Amino acid sequence: MAIKAIVFDWGDTVMRDFPFPGPMKSWPFVSVIPDMEETLTELKKDYYIILASNAGDSTTFDIIDALERVGLSKYFHHVFSSKDLGFEKPDIRFFQAIEKELKLSGDEVVMIGNNCEKDIKGAHQLKWKCVWFNEDQVNKNECKEADATIYHMAGLSQLIKILSDNE
Repeated sequence: MAIKAIVFDWGDTVMRDFPFPGPMKSWPFVSVIPDMEETLTELKKDYYIILASNAGDSTTFDIIDALERVGLSKYFHHVFSSKDLGFEKPDIRFFQAIEKELKLSGDEVVMIGNNCEKDIKGAHQLKWKCVWFNEDQVNKNECKEADATIYHMAGLSQLIKILSDNE
């Protein structure tokens, strides 16, 4: 089947995760990952764009409020919070709840995340395509479950096209 949805992790994948307490919407400042807005603009033309986060301090509405602070909320068709789903990544039920809500199967979804253990391994269990965002090659380890690795968000749109063509 063709790829229909791109699911992004939130912290350090879409927006910087600073060590401030409480929900990101209330932090003194927030910041977007470089090239994120351009990437979302391009991907939204062809795919459903989803955000799925383990942010324990934030409900779905808190996440949307934080996204609005940086002008990104308009790009996301759906936002999922572990706080509202009742499960955290890498628990397979987190990913199953998203599939059920979106009425999609694993081969129609791509997961983009910076945490191999939580984002990639969990999604991989359901046969989602997985892209590990290892920004600037900060992590020297390998993520064997990932179908691909990117080091800068600017390369994601082209990579998704390649993954789609290989279906």
